[in-house]
Amino acid sequence: MRGVRPYRRDRHQPVSRYRVKVTETYTDRAKDQPWSVQRQVTSAHGAPCERPVEVKANGRRRLIPCGQRLPAERQCVACRTSVEIVEVRRITR
Repeated sequence: MRGVRPYRRDRHQPVSRYRVKVTETYTDRAKDQPWSVQRQVTSAHGAPCERPVEVKANGRRRLIPCGQRLPAERQCVACRTSVEIVEVRRITR
């Protein structure tokens, strides 16, 4: 592809995979908010886009990660965001 600015895989990899711990706390004594939910991200990983998309703007062409342009069902595995719940704790007080 002549005239297309190359996609730089080495910089700013988007984070697309999260592992999360969830703690749900419930108390009968509270009137306004009897519950509380805390989320803790235990790890986050990213990878370079596998299928960059060519875009044209102002007479210039360049490649961008598909996660910035396409809907989730058409994104590559590296760009599609996934959240894995690894632990759920329920506490009643």
